[in-house]
Order: sequence, then structure tokens, then C-alpha cells
Amino acid sequence: MSLISIAHPDFRSDLLHAAKRRSLVYANQILLTAKAYPAELEKKLTLADGRELVVRPIRPDDEPMIKGMFYSFSEQTKYLRYHGTLKSLPHNRLQVFCNVDYDAEMALVVTHGEGGHAEIIGVGRYLTLPDTRTAEMAFVIRDDWQRQGLGTHLFQRLAEIAGRSGIRQFHADVLPENSGMLKIFHRSGLNTETVTDEGVVRVTIRLQE
Repeated sequence: MSLISIAHPDFRSDLLHAAKRRSLVYANQILLTAKAYPAELEKKLTLADGRELVVRPIRPDDEPMIKGMFYSFSEQTKYLRYHGTLKSLPHNRLQVFCNVDYDAEMALVVTHGEGGHAEIIGVGRYLTLPDTRTAEMAFVIRDDWQRQGLGTHLFQRLAEIAGRSGIRQFHADVLPENSGMLKIFHRSGLNTETVTDEGVVRVTIRLQE
């Protein structure tokens, strides 16, 4: 899927069908985006303890790593991210999650390790609303990598990319118990407003012009 995603848009459909015939991908695999993978958004990130990570746009072939990250989550992390007891992420949901158009929707993943040892330890995304100047956003970090500043970094990168794309504000629905995410928003230096409605904190963040 990674080779298909970087191929010229005119040839992706044929390549996907060929991969299906050879059972190299799922029979119902989809390829949503016609836009080339934005490799220029890939960035290295070095933590305070010297560990090196990569923050990059999500790709269709990230599905196994996204699945692995989800099943590593504690029940508390699942509850805070999905606002409920989500037990599984089936293939049809995962492939939609991993296929974005890099325009109306952007998703960044944080990876650790290389080659066959690489794993996704965090993901953040936004999806623009019909007015195209507002986007819903959310992010989640794997339990054993929390409190390392990764949530802050993902939020800052998403805000930067969104601002360049003409988006002027983020919306996020956050549970009151998710104090870590709320702190990231309030400490961002951006104009942030919150309203609690039916047990959910509705956050509006105005991005810098």
C-alpha cells in the first residue's frame, strides 16, 4: 500500500486492483486519496532522554501498526479517547482511519523504531467541517509514552499545518477527566474557550493568523 500511495494518481487504481488479485492487500481495501503523500511533512523528534522518533503523515499501510497501538491501550485511555468502551477496531474502520486525503483531513503518527521493528505510539488528526475554516481535532498517545510531551508536539504540528491550509479554529470534545489534553490546549498560548455541556467539555481554539 505504501508504494501505491506514492504512485502517480492516474495509476493507483490499477495498482490496487493488481495487488488485490495477488492477495497482497485486503479484498475490500480502499484508496481514498488522489493526492500524493506529503513527504515534506515528515520530521524527526528527539526526546529529552535522547530517544529519536519520527512524526509523519499517516499512510494506508499503517493499518497493522494502528491496530497494534489500539489493542495496547488501557481501558482508561480508550475511554478518554473514544468516550466509551470501544472493544475493537475492525478492518473496515481501520482502513478509513488510515486513508486520508491530506487536504480536508490530516492525520499525523509518531513512530519509534525502524523497519520491521517500527511501531506507532501516537496519532493526531483533524477533519475540516463544511465551512472549511473550522476543523474537529483529537489525538491520543500510547500509555507507556504518555507524559513525554508527545501530545503537545502533535497538537502544535497539527495547528501549524492547519493554519497553512486556511483553517482558523479547532473544535474538540473532551471528557472532563482528560486533564492532560485540556492542559495542552490551555497552555498552547492560543485563544482557547471551553463550555461544558452534558458531561463533555467542548473546546474552541482559535489558531494564529
